[in-house]
Amino acid sequence: MGLEPPQYYPEKTTVSEPGGAESGVHAAPTAVHDPDLAAVVKVWPKLPEAVRAGIVAMVKGVRP
Repeated sequence: MGLEPPQYYPEKTTVSEPGGAESGVHAAPTAVHDPDLAAVVKVWPKLPEAVRAGIVAMVKGVRP
């Protein structure tokens, strides 16, 4: 009895292998430092729904 070292099983590792997430999660987007975009984001909650819809439609209409 007492403290005994655990048995070694090479096929059973306790430490995960290095690598990325397998859940399909994407990395966090990088910050965009655009004063025009920042102005839109700042007032977005105050914009009328019709204006928001127009902006969203314009953005979705752009094809990269």
